[in-house]
Amino acid sequence: MLTRNIPGDKVYGFDYLVLDFNGTIAEDGLPCEGVKECIEQLSGYLNITVLTADTFGSVEAALDGWPVAVKIIDSTDQIEAKRNFVETLQQAGAQVIALGNGLNDKKMLAEADLALAVLGSEGLCTQILDGADLLVRSATEGLELLLNEKALSATLKS
Repeated sequence: MLTRNIPGDKVYGFDYLVLDFNGTIAEDGLPCEGVKECIEQLSGYLNITVLTADTFGSVEAALDGWPVAVKIIDSTDQIEAKRNFVETLQQAGAQVIALGNGLNDKKMLAEADLALAVLGSEGLCTQILDGADLLVRSATEGLELLLNEKALSATLKS
């Protein structure tokens, strides 16, 4: 569990980290620099799932040996599949952090207890911003915020 106290809000006990792959933690099907190291650190506190339609067909090979579960979703209704995944975790009592950048991440971010929208080199769908708590310049930057309790609190405190 990753515990974070957000002054003026509440104390969170996050159980899961749900990550989009392409455009969020990967570019052109390959993991972004620094992401693996952050995920390895966070895996000591969180159950981590990479949730993807696997556009490039590379996720399983790219993340082989990483401390993550990979769930490939059907490409027909990605928006609902991602939302349903987060909702199922929450119905079991888990608190969820989610990172995404694309339209198919919109409802996943809106559903998550803490949502980070990632503006990476592949861009960001502006329609997801309403459901995001934070906008970060890269997945690595967002994951580092999760690792740094004071930085996250400074950004989100009310």
